[in-house]
Amino acid sequence: MIVCSNCEVAPVASAQAGSACASCGERLIVVDTGDDLLGTTIDGRFEVLAPLGKGGMGVVYRAKQLSIGREIALKVLDRAIEKDVKAIQRFFREAKLASTLQHPNTVPVIDFGQNADGRLFLAMELINGTTLLEAINQQGAFSIARVIAVGTQLCDALEAAHDLQIVHRDLKLENVMLVAGKRDHVKVLD
Repeated sequence: MIVCSNCEVAPVASAQAGSACASCGERLIVVDTGDDLLGTTIDGRFEVLAPLGKGGMGVVYRAKQLSIGREIALKVLDRAIEKDVKAIQRFFREAKLASTLQHPNTVPVIDFGQNADGRLFLAMELINGTTLLEAINQQGAFSIARVIAVGTQLCDALEAAHDLQIVHRDLKLENVMLVAGKRDHVKVLD
């Protein structure tokens, strides 16, 4: 993985070790993260750029959808799941169902499948913002009006999912994202 030796700004995907950081001018360095997916391409379509987070089912990466050059979130499921026939079948069922969910407060599924090496993946819209947990920790308690605005959007997303017989099963502050912008726009993750 290529990173700046000085600042927190992620270098562009084509950056080379030893070159100057576009943000601060310091030297870019190579860091071995031990993650064998970084820099690889999944299903010939999604270039894995950087990890975004790890959960119970796998790792979510920032990736580039090569066909159109946009950045996406790519969830790659844990390798142990590949050995469980029922889990694989459940993944495909749930991914198909989730791809039918179209609501302003949910994260659209772009695609899903299985890479040639057997890894299961789910490609989704990349959401830029902060989790509800981070926002509360940084800003403190929300005003009543803000709680109502955020809560209403959260309920709208859950209602749309429930209408399709989808149950979230892991709703928590870390899985609710406030999209970057002037006013709160909620996206339910995971």
